[in-house]
Amino acid sequence: VKKVLRSQAHQNYPNPFNPANGPTTIEYDIKGTGETMEIILELYTFAGELVKEYEPKNYSGDARDSVTWAGVNNAGNAVASGIYILVIRNGDEVIDRRKIVIIKR
Repeated sequence: VKKVLRSQAHQNYPNPFNPANGPTTIEYDIKGTGETMEIILELYTFAGELVKEYEPKNYSGDARDSVTWAGVNNAGNAVASGIYILVIRNGDEVIDRRKIVIIKR
C-alpha cells in the first residue's frame, strides 16, 4: 500500500439528507505519491456496523472524485434515520472520516 500524502473527504451534500428527496453526494480529494493506490469508501453505523461498501478505485496521482448514497445498505435495503460514518481507506490505512446524517420525515 502506497502512502497517501494528503487526502480528504468533503462534507456530503445535502447533509442532513432525507433519502425520499434523493441521494446525498460525497466528494473526496486524493493526493498521492504518483504510484497506484487502492481507495475504498465505506459507511458505518455510529455503533461501528458496516452498512455500505463501494467498489475500490485505483488512483495513480491527484484526483477528485465523488459517489452518491441513496441511504441503502449493501443489500439495497433502506437504513434507519441516524448518524453514519464515512471512512475513506487506502488499504488498511484510514485517510479520513466524516459524519453523514439521515433524517426521514
